[in-house]
Amino acid sequence: MLIIFLIGMAEMVLSTLWTKYVQEKSVVGSTAVTMVHVFVWYYVLRTVIDQIDNIGIVVAYALGCGIGNVAAHYFGEYSKKKLAIRRRKKSKTTQDGVSIPAVPNLLAHESH
Repeated sequence: MLIIFLIGMAEMVLSTLWTKYVQEKSVVGSTAVTMVHVFVWYYVLRTVIDQIDNIGIVVAYALGCGIGNVAAHYFGEYSKKKLAIRRRKKSKTTQDGVSIPAVPNLLAHESH
C-alpha cells in the first residue's frame, strides 16, 4: 500500500508539472509528462483492478493524491519565491563595489 500511496503523490506532482508546461506552451515538456502519466495510470488501474475488493488501496491512493497536491502547491510557491529572489539579485548591477538598484520597467499605456 505504501507504493500506491507514493504513486498517488507522484501523480499529483506530474499533473501540476503538466499544467505548468501547458501554460508555458511547451509541447515537448507536456508530451513527455503525458507519456509518463500514462504509465502511472496503467500501474494504478492494474493495481486497483487486481485488488478490487481492497478499499485500503483506494484510500491509500486517495491520501497520496491529496498529499501530493499539497506538496506540489507548496513546491510551486517555494520555487516562485526563489525565482523572484534570484531575479531581484540579478537586477542589481554593481559599480565600484556599490550596489545600484535597477530601474523598474515602465510600460507605456495607450489611452483609447
